Amino acid sequence: MEPKANTSLKTSSNTKENPQVVGLALTLHHETMTKGVIALLSSHCFSVSYNRTMLLETSLANAGD
Repeated sequence: MEPKANTSLKTSSNTKENPQVVGLALTLHHETMTKGVIALLSSHCFSVSYNRTMLLETSLANAGD
């Protein structure tokens, strides 16, 4: 059995992620489907990383199963 990835809004350092930066990343990826926009905003701390965005999107998509 594979370990589950951290899909909660708490990071590995046990600090809570700001819901606005998570929501911004998810919304922008949904609208633009580009990695560059998310990476740019993440580099300036305006959103979570692209990898984190993909992890959360996958988790949300699988939540209905």
